[in-house]
Amino acid sequence: MPSTSHVIDDVVPYLIVADAPAAIAFYVSGLGAVEDHRLTMPDGKIGHAELRLGGGRLYLADEFPSEGQVAPRPGVPSPVGLVLHVDDVDTAVEQARDAGATIDRDIVEEIFGARSAWLSDPFGHRWNLQQQVRPMTPAEMQAAIDEQA
Repeated sequence: MPSTSHVIDDVVPYLIVADAPAAIAFYVSGLGAVEDHRLTMPDGKIGHAELRLGGGRLYLADEFPSEGQVAPRPGVPSPVGLVLHVDDVDTAVEQARDAGATIDRDIVEEIFGARSAWLSDPFGHRWNLQQQVRPMTPAEMQAAIDEQA
């Protein structure tokens, strides 16, 4: 069957937050993002901002409930997690914590060859910071899972 995909480049996460200027500050100081640009609406809200993070991009905007764009609500876990690959997970987790992130699961050695931790940023989005310490093929990862069963 022929592909009907029209994907040109990549998938870019687009986060909706309750306070975009504060979120940008957190992603810069807590996760090492670099702000590329922001577009401010006449009412002062940020309608769109772009950041560079690792080898990818992250978009974000303030809430616009009339457009169906609402931020995560306090106390309601986000159903989406973002994975950020880092070269030093210990330092990255500490940096995020110092900037205001809540550590949901401390650093653990994963069976798929990484050390990782889960955290929530101050705006309700969940992040998995991962440092690959032992490269593994999918077959090796599956074997490690099967071994634990």
